[in-house]
Order: sequence, then structure tokens, then C-alpha cells
Amino acid sequence: MRGQPDGQGTAATAAGGRVRTRRRPLLGNRAFWTLVATAAAVRAAIAVSSCCVVVLLAQRAAGHGAAALWSGTPSPLPATAAVAVTAVGLLVGAVTAVRLARASLAFRRHVSAMRTQGPAAARDASSRLRMAGRVTVVRDQRPFALTYGLIRPRVLISCGLLEILDPVELDAVLAHEREHVRSRDPLKAALVRVLVGRYFFLPLFRHLGERYTDGRELAADRRAVAAYGVPAVAGALLKVVETPRWASATPAAAMGAAGLLDARIGQLETGDAAPVRSLGFFRLSASIAGAVVLTWALAGTAVLMASSSPVGCVLMAG
Repeated sequence: MRGQPDGQGTAATAAGGRVRTRRRPLLGNRAFWTLVATAAAVRAAIAVSSCCVVVLLAQRAAGHGAAALWSGTPSPLPATAAVAVTAVGLLVGAVTAVRLARASLAFRRHVSAMRTQGPAAARDASSRLRMAGRVTVVRDQRPFALTYGLIRPRVLISCGLLEILDPVELDAVLAHEREHVRSRDPLKAALVRVLVGRYFFLPLFRHLGERYTDGRELAADRRAVAAYGVPAVAGALLKVVETPRWASATPAAAMGAAGLLDARIGQLETGDAAPVRSLGFFRLSASIAGAVVLTWALAGTAVLMASSSPVGCVLMAG
């Protein structure tokens, strides 16, 4: 079946009559690319502004002791803060990436051990949606479905879900997951987690990551509605559960996304995407504070470098 692109007005004929979804912006992908662009800008600012700062701070500490890292004229404290925050961010980002890699390996081992051929209905549905070879069935009685795989995304669906879906609902579930496959959402989800950890001092990144996740789930629902109508998507949505614990740590896009059920039902009822979650006072305040501190650190680093004679340049990995 053919759906409409994310963000376009769509229409589908369902048992309850003709259903129309209103034109919506690309909220999920827009949040993702905003996050990536912001991360690139912050990285560039840190890299350019901290040229030679590691060498300079090391020389000051070697010649005058550790106190030279925060005392003197001009003050080296902003540069020291910039180096410290960058180092912590790199460490957090690296740990996040390692954890994701380990979780993905454990997830694949679990799937391999539980994999089954599944009923003919699943194979027929995957063929109809041109997803043959991209659907894996596992022996699990909990009803869930998700998209996984960083390089070549695949759809995972449980026997428990297959047993309670009717044929149209199964097609709707696969259409939903096919949208995640098309957009390579598991890979994007992994990158989002790493960037959120890397720039932990800017809560705006976590907010953008949540907006990306919410937007993609709503977009996948709209794609399924366009092809199979509201009743099929609503029926399937009320039957799936959240991703089981053994699969929750791996980068994936799950149809039973936690905390989004009300918004998704509201979209089905009104034909319009629910309002995106707001940044919130705490995250807004913390993000502003983090940006101010980062600006202070980079400006102080620039002043320190301008007053020094560079003897070697070390570009910090932002």
C-alpha cells in the first residue's frame, strides 16, 4: 500500500467513512536535524576557541603548579572549565556509545535465540507491504512490535501480537514500522542518545531528542492511517504494549512508545498531530544557564589564548 510522506495531508477510506489528516510539519525530523546542527555548532565553537589551550594549561601547571589552572592574569579559569566540561562530555558520550553497542549485541543474541518462522499471515503481510526479508518474528507472548538495526533496519514482531491482530490491523502495524525503516529511525535514535550524553550540560538536547521520538511515532501513525484507516490503526495501537525490558536498551522505534498513547489517540480522533511537548521552565532555565556558562568559558579561553604565544596547537575533539 502507498502512504503519504511525513507531514503531508493524507486521506484514507475506513469502515467509519473517509478520514482526513491535516497537513503537519516534519516535527520529528525537524527536531532531529535541529539537534544535529546545534551539536555541530557547539562542537565547532569549542574546537576553534580551544586551539592550543590544552598545551598552554599544561605548561602553566608544569611551571607554576595546579593553582595556575584557575589563578593568574588573564584568568585561566574559563579555559580550565571549558576543558573540564569538554572532557566530561566526551566521556559521557563515549560511555553512552559503548552501552548502546553492548545493548545492541545482547538484543541480537536474544532475538536469534527466540526467532521463529511465524504464521503464514505474517509472511503474507510482509510480502504485501514489500517488506519480505525485513520482518522477524520472535516467540514472546507479550504483544509488541518495533524497528531495530542501525545499518539495515528490520521489523521485530512478537507471536503474542500476531495472535490478537486481525489482518488489517497487522497491515497497519507493518505500515507503521515501515515508516521507521524508511527513515532509519533506529540509527537516528542512537545518534540522539550519544549527542544528549555528549552535551549533557544543555538540557535542550534531551528535549529535542524527545520531540524527535514523539514526532516520528506520530508520523508513522499518520502513514498507517493513510493506507489502512483509523479503525485499523486504533485497534492495533490498543493491543500493543511497551517494549519488553530485554529490548528497551537497544536503539529502536517501538509502536508501543511509553507516555505517548494519549497524544496518538488524540491524533486519530482529530486527524491532527497533538501539540509537541514544551521545553518546560526547568529545562529552559538550565539550557540558558548552560549556554551562558559555555559562552563565558569560550570567551575566557579566547582572551587567554590571545594573550599567549602559541607553541603548539591541539584541537580538542568537540
